[in-house]
Amino acid sequence: MEHFLALEHQITTLQKRGLSITNVPKAEQYLLENNYFNVIHGYSQYFFKFNSKHYLPGTTFDEVAHLHYFDKELQSLLFKHIMDAESHFKSILAYHFAKYHENTPIAYLNPNSYSGKIEPNEINGMIKHIQRVTKHRMKDYDTSDLQPYYEAFNHPPIWAIIDYLTLGEVIQFYEYLPKRLRTTIAHQFTPENAHEFINYNIIVNYLQHIKLIRNAVAHNYRMLDFSYDTNLAFYSAIYDGKVSKNCKNRNKVYHIYLVLELFLTENQYAQFHNTLLKRIKNLDNKITVIPVNNILQSLGFPDDWHLTTKKIEQKG
Repeated sequence: MEHFLALEHQITTLQKRGLSITNVPKAEQYLLENNYFNVIHGYSQYFFKFNSKHYLPGTTFDEVAHLHYFDKELQSLLFKHIMDAESHFKSILAYHFAKYHENTPIAYLNPNSYSGKIEPNEINGMIKHIQRVTKHRMKDYDTSDLQPYYEAFNHPPIWAIIDYLTLGEVIQFYEYLPKRLRTTIAHQFTPENAHEFINYNIIVNYLQHIKLIRNAVAHNYRMLDFSYDTNLAFYSAIYDGKVSKNCKNRNKVYHIYLVLELFLTENQYAQFHNTLLKRIKNLDNKITVIPVNNILQSLGFPDDWHLTTKKIEQKG
């Protein structure tokens, strides 16, 4: 069991393990603001000697702090673009559901709007949950534009409530749809260069993994060495030339980076890609004791990815 250590004792402990600290007040302030446990226990391991808790010769506090800061930037970057991807999926889902039921404005409340293969009690439970969420959330918004729907149906249309649902709830909603509608929506995410349409099972697999990593970054989980318990499904249009179909570990940040291209606009993905590329190049310039490839590997990226990958030009 580790006991409380005052800042000066934290610094002394690190120095005894071989960490070079040239600006002690600055290091103490960084540890105070960012939590000794998070910074040191989370990121020191990448600078340790083999099978030891002592630092490699030449390791500085600044290098550990740079790695910690890189991971925080990566978490923020992922969260931002996952939110964009979620919004994109919700919008397309709502549009095609409304189009499929264009003569029934509140079809999402009708159990017959869903797949006959889903148990009725599960469908009814989902519908009741949507009603509760909608009733609660609509209190916080100006609903005057939706008044005609309330007067006619006492409920808002799907496109007005889709953003009230969490990603997990939206995934469930999508899974409960009839196969034909699920397929239509899935095809909207097929890349232009694909030789085959993406199927709805792959879409669900990707969304479930996106949800998990979103929750992880929201709770400040370290992205370095983050991995899923299950693999992301293989889809040749995004993996060919990058990840082998026989790869047994499609469960890292790199694989989510590839998958997000399906759910973002071209400019959104270009911004995501270019910012990530810049962040990794910056890190490479900041750390010298260990190769940046060690960090890339912990994220699932190929060695020298930042040197062999080009910037994506954004469209005007």
